[in-house]
Amino acid sequence: FIGSACNDNNPLTVNDTVDVNCVCKGVPDPTYCPSLNLYIGTACNDNNPLTTNDTVDVDCVCKGVPDPTYCPSLNLYIGTSCNDNNPLTINDTVDVNCVCKGLDNNINESFDFPNIFSPNNDGVNDYLYFRFSDGYKEIKSFTVYDRWGNKLYSKNNIRPNIEQEGWDGKVNGQLLNANVFIYILEVVNYKNETKIFKGNITLIR
Repeated sequence: FIGSACNDNNPLTVNDTVDVNCVCKGVPDPTYCPSLNLYIGTACNDNNPLTTNDTVDVDCVCKGVPDPTYCPSLNLYIGTSCNDNNPLTINDTVDVNCVCKGLDNNINESFDFPNIFSPNNDGVNDYLYFRFSDGYKEIKSFTVYDRWGNKLYSKNNIRPNIEQEGWDGKVNGQLLNANVFIYILEVVNYKNETKIFKGNITLIR
């Protein structure tokens, strides 16, 4: 019937109805932008490397919003390497305030590593863990051997200063008997230098 809904099989029209000439016709979709062959609100590319979340706006223009990680004053992005022109700093990067800052080249490198621990679930010294100063940024590996050189435990990419990141004195889920073990600790400082520490650790029950 004239005026009834139909389908003109044209994806660029909406509200298709039968007209007085008994032809199924729709009206142009107001959200379609012929110049872009895209619809309003759809993703697009404004070819601007300094914007993000580009979409077609109501004027059928592809626009993005300024990238919040871009710092126009430096022409760099937050977190990227830069040069603060200070010979006393290292690892210069752009901070969240768009300021190029480095770390003190003389930053303290120290760590506290106990030589005795008692994994008996009393809440005291149950884990053998690593307490580092800000001079170290990464613990690459920690390995424990028995006195005959057999590897008993190993862990990589350890977060420092967190007790539960340490060793609980178990191997394959079984708590070891009291004994003396050898450890090798590999760490990286903020100068990107790898340092290796070796020593003995005593497990008591």
